[in-house]
Amino acid sequence: LVPKDAKACLPIIKAANAANIPIVLFNRPPEKREAKYAAVVADNFALTRETVSYMISRAKKDGGKHKAMIVIGDLGDINAIGRRDGFDAAVKEAPDVIDVVARVPSEWNQEKAQAGVVNALQANPDISFIFTSSDFLLPSIMSALEAAGKYKKVGEPGHVILGGFDGDATAYK
Repeated sequence: LVPKDAKACLPIIKAANAANIPIVLFNRPPEKREAKYAAVVADNFALTRETVSYMISRAKKDGGKHKAMIVIGDLGDINAIGRRDGFDAAVKEAPDVIDVVARVPSEWNQEKAQAGVVNALQANPDISFIFTSSDFLLPSIMSALEAAGKYKKVGEPGHVILGGFDGDATAYK
């Protein structure tokens, strides 16, 4: 079972506790209650800050100041908040390299992400740096970049530095 809402986990955890079955959750701990569980959670803030700092080091090699966009997840999700905050912390350390001109809310929805990225690229056609809070949104972002004539390989003129969180199969391609 993979409930998206932390509150939805509590009845499952309590039932498992009553049956003396161990419960381990990944990436979304439930609200603090008397239920017993173990949760394995990534440090979304630190991992994002490190990723974006690496992206910034690549941007420095290109020279100049880069206009940046972040595609933000659902801010009702603690993971999305940590990723947004990690992005903000990294770019705050590089004001001479990064100028954030677009913040696209996705609510973890492909259609919202694509529409937001299209709009941001139309308003800021010189965006050259994009971070997505989840790699699963990359197809929408790539589609918007392709439509704008901005989906280029590393080293090609007009290449947009693109990075994200999760390391899924699409991102590895």
